[in-house]
Amino acid sequence: MSDNQKGTVVDFTDDPQKSTFGRNADGGLVNDPGGNAWNAVKGNAPLYAQFNGVKTAVERGLNPPQPYFHGESWEVLLNAMQAAADIGLQVVDAFDYGKAIGNAFTGNFLDVFGTVIAAVCKGILDWLWNSFQPVQDAAGVLLGNPGKIKNSGAMWNAVSENLTALQEAIGQDLATTLNECWEGEAGCGAAVRSEDLLNTVGFAAQSAKGLYELLEIYGDMAERVNDMVRQMIADLTSVIITSIGDIMTKGPLAAIPIAIDLAILAARYLMRLIGIGIQVAWFAIAGVQLFNTIKGCFDQAMEVLQKLSGYNHTISV
Repeated sequence: MSDNQKGTVVDFTDDPQKSTFGRNADGGLVNDPGGNAWNAVKGNAPLYAQFNGVKTAVERGLNPPQPYFHGESWEVLLNAMQAAADIGLQVVDAFDYGKAIGNAFTGNFLDVFGTVIAAVCKGILDWLWNSFQPVQDAAGVLLGNPGKIKNSGAMWNAVSENLTALQEAIGQDLATTLNECWEGEAGCGAAVRSEDLLNTVGFAAQSAKGLYELLEIYGDMAERVNDMVRQMIADLTSVIITSIGDIMTKGPLAAIPIAIDLAILAARYLMRLIGIGIQVAWFAIAGVQLFNTIKGCFDQAMEVLQKLSGYNHTISV
């Protein structure tokens, strides 16, 4: 074997296997509470979080997710719809904060308090969800566990990358090696069988890559669902507080601001549901693509096995 065919043994990640219920891959119960606290503050700071949300949505719209984006027209449409829904969500949130600031000038500080409480509540829930593995896993039973799903995806991506590297390493000097070691009819047979081996490794790499892409989409979808549930808890807290404030200060006229709050809430969750719905569409489409890829790989692998076994379907017994 030539020097450029030599490589190192790659240790595929086994984080998903190490992770048990209530414990992370390292066996601990807590995941970086300090870092998660800072992320919770940045992710829920009024107006600053909305600015970052718009920025992220624009970046995703201009730079589609590569693991499952291949440039087809329907993918362009779905990606644009998701970016628009994400930007719309940030605009609605910013409008809600603007309403709260306006209410501060009318003396309705309880309404402002309710809006701020929603951001604080969401930040605390984000911190709890991400810092304590038992909480994350308990929620993951119903909503999906993004961290562990993406760990599984990373494992399959590692499998795909290393199978591809193996295919390239074997194939680089294969023709030269066969010519040096085999002659005549035996050499032709060896070349065919070696090509079959390379194809089989390639089939496995394609299947692993497709599974990685599917798990990436599923992880993104679970992340959005988890975030929506946390936001729903925070929003319900805010609506209750602001409704009490409106009833106390406006009496029967409170129906108007309460209706506005509910309309904002409906718009917010419409945008969130659109985003999740698009993730479901990605997941379904990627699942079909993966199924077709695996079916094609299986059919080709069966052809290889039939050749190796000497089976000939044209011969009847």
